Amino acid sequence: MGEPCGAAHEAALLNAMSFRNCIVSALLGVALACQKPPGVDAAPQTSPAASALGPAARSRGLRPALAVAPGPWRKAAPEDLARLVLWPAHLLVRYDGVIDHENVAFKMAAFHSVLPPPTRSRDEALALARQLARAAREAPERFGEFVRQHSEDIVTRESGGSLGGVPADQLMPWPEVLDALTALAPGEVSDVVETWYGFHVFQRRAAPPPDTVTGRRIVIAHDQARFLSALRDGSQPARSRGEAFALAQQLYERARAAPHEFHELVQAYSELPDRIVGGDFGTWSNRELTPFPREVEALSQLAVGQVAPPMDSLFGIEIVMRVANPARVVYALDGLQLPFDPGAPEGDSQSRAHVQAEALRLNEALRQDPTQLAVLSQRHTPYRDQWFEGRGLPAVTVAVREIEIGQGLRAPATVGNTIVVGRRIAPSTPEPIAALSELPGTGGG
Repeated sequence: MGEPCGAAHEAALLNAMSFRNCIVSALLGVALACQKPPGVDAAPQTSPAASALGPAARSRGLRPALAVAPGPWRKAAPEDLARLVLWPAHLLVRYDGVIDHENVAFKMAAFHSVLPPPTRSRDEALALARQLARAAREAPERFGEFVRQHSEDIVTRESGGSLGGVPADQLMPWPEVLDALTALAPGEVSDVVETWYGFHVFQRRAAPPPDTVTGRRIVIAHDQARFLSALRDGSQPARSRGEAFALAQQLYERARAAPHEFHELVQAYSELPDRIVGGDFGTWSNRELTPFPREVEALSQLAVGQVAPPMDSLFGIEIVMRVANPARVVYALDGLQLPFDPGAPEGDSQSRAHVQAEALRLNEALRQDPTQLAVLSQRHTPYRDQWFEGRGLPAVTVAVREIEIGQGLRAPATVGNTIVVGRRIAPSTPEPIAALSELPGTGGG
């Protein structure tokens, strides 16, 4: 089951993109820049010997990245690269002075579940990484063991460094990583690769057997997973990561012992907005492009009704449960989006109260006369989207499923710092996006 494609999908993405860039990049898989370390150039480097960190980063005193031979992806057709899904695992060695000491995630959205960098020097870190790379290349079957013993990425360490199925274009801000991964055959281990996180050793894994999974989740927020605040009107819990993990572990034990109570646990404890749809985050094939590669991988290893141990995510500590694959409705909405400033004083035109009042007025106008949308779109940001049930913005899904095609929303839907108004429209026929596990001409696809 895939996202809509073709002209309708293009139009939906173009109209909704500004809204999705940050709030929904991790939630719905739009892999666009949301945040990046200051001074880092996210554009791919044309020279394999050039630093992947860009000239601005080098000017700050960081040594050039290790040279990596150009990989096959650099000559690939853009449409093939957009469909390529890689299955990497990595081992990370960090040092005092890494340019990005707060994040370890191959996503362009903030991710803060990390330990402080060690006191070792860059040269010491490089020597250790090269030693581990040699050992892993000599015994690639032990890669996961090496990761659990030595990796300093606490998010992926216990899962053997697995990043799940990662869309290749999500890795384009790290061209040296794509160079290394696309040059490997499944099972092979790379030499040392440098990014702004430190030194990595990668193993490219084979794509798993095809599977389609449906997941529900509980998310426990903490003060390091700051991305969640974008979905919560800027609010951030004071809970530490350790406290969140301890609570998640307790909930995992309860859910594992009584999986029929999972829904009640979602309602009582989950702090992600998809709580209002029972923690449903969609039905996904493990061979398609997905914003949740680690979650989908975890679900694929479970039987229906089983619960996976807690894992780190952009939003906090997640507990996921595999459920039976249901039939999915395709929803579509044509409307407007109105941002507000949660910190603005009440009388300000950008305050929540003022924008809510305007949203109510516009929503009622569209309910009475949907043809006004064309005129209103000239003064407000259009919002047109199409999504499978479980994959959309929860508040918008709840608002749309209450009405028939052609009807306007009964009330505006609030998502983070944005209010959406509009009417439900007939969706186009969605077509699956077939993922590639290899670039054409490099080993099959």
